[in-house]
Amino acid sequence: MITRVARPPWTPRTDEQHEAIAALRKAVAAANRARKKAEELDEVVWTRAQEARAVKVSATFIANEIGPNRATLYRHVPAPSKDAEGEGE
Repeated sequence: MITRVARPPWTPRTDEQHEAIAALRKAVAAANRARKKAEELDEVVWTRAQEARAVKVSATFIANEIGPNRATLYRHVPAPSKDAEGEGE
């Protein structure tokens, strides 16, 4: 059986390493903020897509406007009710 020796945690030793780590952490924080904002904006887009479908805007038209294919659209946005008049598709 091989005995493994735990390595001590790595620690920065130079100012250059400290600066690189700080820059990396800053970039990660900015990326995380951007992802959160993008998620919030996606929610707004899907809400507006639902509102458009509710008034019988074509699923194909909506999909062309926002980018996903219709199958993705149908997963996020229900079809308008069948009893209302209009041109759903």
